[in-house]
Amino acid sequence: MGLLTGAARSSLGQQTKSNQLTLPAYSWGANASREQDAKVYISQKHTAVEQRGRTSPGAVYNVPGAMDHQPDALKADAPKYTFGDRTSVPYKPAAPPVGTYSLPSSIGPQAESRCKSPARVPFGTSTREHADRTYTSNRFMTTKLGTTGPDPGHYPLPSAVGPQPSSLRRSAPAFSLPRTDRLKSEYERMTASLPPPTQHSMWTSIGKQPLSLSRTMPAVGFGRATWGHEERRYLTLGHTRELRGLASPANFDHQTHAAVTSFGRQVLSSRESPPRTSFGTAPKLVFKASDTPGPGHY
Repeated sequence: MGLLTGAARSSLGQQTKSNQLTLPAYSWGANASREQDAKVYISQKHTAVEQRGRTSPGAVYNVPGAMDHQPDALKADAPKYTFGDRTSVPYKPAAPPVGTYSLPSSIGPQAESRCKSPARVPFGTSTREHADRTYTSNRFMTTKLGTTGPDPGHYPLPSAVGPQPSSLRRSAPAFSLPRTDRLKSEYERMTASLPPPTQHSMWTSIGKQPLSLSRTMPAVGFGRATWGHEERRYLTLGHTRELRGLASPANFDHQTHAAVTSFGRQVLSSRESPPRTSFGTAPKLVFKASDTPGPGHY
């Protein structure tokens, strides 16, 4: 393979080749201000002198009052007094006064066990037909013979076809037609689940092969890497040392990354990521292709 021909790259600026060293670049800061410059960490002694008293609220203290609730455990809360809002309860003597006793009535049911309740005689609700059927004696029942049965020729005779209510007669066997679809052949039930002719899904020989008997051919595509991905490619240990510090954030704000949060995936190994729940993406009611060929495709 021949060498690629083209315009020669400049030796100034960023070098894409790994065998050429990119020179350091210096520029004027566009976002720096006096407030950010004051937060730059120089040394521990410089921080103790310059930042002393600047991060405190100043001479503005929230002193709790002596008449309210005391948050300090060393101080006791003052007692509180309120006016009562309950209504006065009327006086009720334990025993009723003389002459106001409620004496139970002697008529009707008696609540006390030592007093007997009088007998009660209610009016009956039965009719004359019920009174005629009341059993009085055997002689009275003989006078009612033939008055409670049906007339001659009006006896309900049971049918000889069907179930017999009398135990002296045997019920004839009954036959019925089943309700199942027995006339449907086995071939019709099998073909109901198969696709119609010329509608079979044939496997293609191009692309990924789902059958284990067919081998999937290798796929070759164009790369989507950019210059930024090219810089991160590992070449040698010395090349990795040159890129040290380029992918990390600036060293400010007490060296705390701004993206650290308690929600979502945790980047620190000392914190456990919470579980995540998502909706499934599987399609519903997908027709499953069969390996059985259709008519005329054997």
